[in-house]
Amino acid sequence: MVYLRAKAFKRKKGAKPKIYYYLVEARREKGKVQQKVIRYLGTAETINSDYKELSDLRAKHNPKS
Repeated sequence: MVYLRAKAFKRKKGAKPKIYYYLVEARREKGKVQQKVIRYLGTAETINSDYKELSDLRAKHNPKS
């Protein structure tokens, strides 16, 4: 089973934690669930900027009629 995992990481005491997203696969090995990271997706900011760039490219190459 493949799903999205969010992992919070805090750098400094009192700082707001930054959330990183991963695409992970869950499977059973020796009776225990093990997660394998398939792909690192980045932070919410990088995911949003990548999505915006892709949507801009799509609009440029596929203009609405």
